[in-house]
Amino acid sequence: MLENNQQPKLFDSKTLLAIVLIGLFYLGWQKYLNQKYPTINQKKSAISTDLSTEQSVDSAAKATSESNQELKLTAATEAKKNPDLGAVLVAEKISYEDDRVRFKVSSEGMAILDYQSKDYFDRKNNPVALTAENKPVFAFVWGFDNKLVNFKLSKNQNVFKGYATVDGITIERILTYDPQSYSFAQEIRISNPENKAGQFALTSQDIIRTPESSSFLFPSYEFQDLLTFTKGRKESVNISQASESLKNDFKALSLYSVGTQYFTTGILDESDILPDLSFSADVNAKTILHTLTYAIPQAAQILYKQAVFIGPKSTEKLKAANIGFVELLDFGMLSWISKPMLSVMKWFFGIVGNWGFAIILLTLLVRALVLPFNLMSYKSMKGMQTIQPVLAGLRERYKDDPVTLNREMMSVMKENNANPLAGCLPMLLQIPIFFALYKVIGSSVELYQAPFFGWIQDLSFHDKFYVLPVLMGVTMYLQQKMTPSTMDPTQAKILAFMPILFSVFMLNLPAGLTLYMFVSAVFGIIQQKTFMTLMKN
Repeated sequence: MLENNQQPKLFDSKTLLAIVLIGLFYLGWQKYLNQKYPTINQKKSAISTDLSTEQSVDSAAKATSESNQELKLTAATEAKKNPDLGAVLVAEKISYEDDRVRFKVSSEGMAILDYQSKDYFDRKNNPVALTAENKPVFAFVWGFDNKLVNFKLSKNQNVFKGYATVDGITIERILTYDPQSYSFAQEIRISNPENKAGQFALTSQDIIRTPESSSFLFPSYEFQDLLTFTKGRKESVNISQASESLKNDFKALSLYSVGTQYFTTGILDESDILPDLSFSADVNAKTILHTLTYAIPQAAQILYKQAVFIGPKSTEKLKAANIGFVELLDFGMLSWISKPMLSVMKWFFGIVGNWGFAIILLTLLVRALVLPFNLMSYKSMKGMQTIQPVLAGLRERYKDDPVTLNREMMSVMKENNANPLAGCLPMLLQIPIFFALYKVIGSSVELYQAPFFGWIQDLSFHDKFYVLPVLMGVTMYLQQKMTPSTMDPTQAKILAFMPILFSVFMLNLPAGLTLYMFVSAVFGIIQQKTFMTLMKN
């Protein structure tokens, strides 16, 4: 690097530019986190809908507790309260099991219970529980006082039928399970000979799933959220990061889900009458209650239809269940990059059969696409390095005339095809790609527990020996040292810390994302050596 005759200045234009770029990167990251986790550091009033300012968190928790207690009523107790609920006095549970899942359907509310996947295992090698243990999902409750309805159950292969009579009204509920898509087709027929108006609800319980490890320096990328769709409007409420109890109400809901970034429970309504959703989460008890309430009009016969999905957030599985469920695969504001990127990565996986190598091929493809911009950047920075003595002379000659100095410097840079901002372009292009890939790797069940080789047996989890983050930092440092620079020593020292900061930043992020950054840096070193050789010739 050629020296400048002037003394180094900490806050000259290049240093400020570097600080601005780092600041933009940080602000972009924070904006992404705020969009993904909108309830962090917000007051309860900001995340609650139709909740008065006087209503306390305690009252919300109490309401949740009372609703939970309502669901715990036994069939025998409820039948004594209302003889019309049917002849079932002891709860009956019908089991279902195939090569993918196992679950139960209870006569109490015809709720789905203990739904487990046999295809996926957690990081303790246990089958993934897609519903919380002993917590009912989509239990049928009746009327304004939420009476748990008892059904007479029958099963024919994968079809569950339930019958009940309440207040002279006959209820028939049919759940047809599709073993290929982790989904149910649901029909609820109401025979209402006296044309009584009323309501029923499908209510579910869950637990708040706290990330295994999270700290200020090493935040967890795992999350649990509520995703809702009302009249084409999508809303997301983060649950696992909430510091206060939540209570939200949504009107005329067409689709919603509660789940993690890999697995979810969702329902898509196909009825003429759309339901309202009441959602509450008690952060102290670590419990969740979400209830869909349907109005019953004054009609002799009413049919309600829904599609229910309880399973992995795989594009293929969601499409097979219902094309509308694809909306549950939420990649945020960069979905226009993330979705094609996931498709390309799946295509590579189909060729190589290993998700780690698919990420490497994707990295090489991305680097190839930005290669022309990197070449342009290298030429411009090399030109800037060459004209530094000329620029130093101009600064000395016109130090009292900044207008003339800027004009002359622009003229010299134009003649030599040098642009001080050209070096930023490749980095700016790769920032959205980095965040999009973060969403793909952090939210795609295809990479959940996907092995690469050696010690990396889960690309969705961080490198437990931190080998990849360290290697990434070393390669970034080497690439930085090889890049032509016009910075003074003070600026160079500031940017020399960037590889260290990135390494620390990547310590707790998925190994697949760190692999991408490492391979990208290695490619950058090879690219730099090639450019230097070509320029000499």
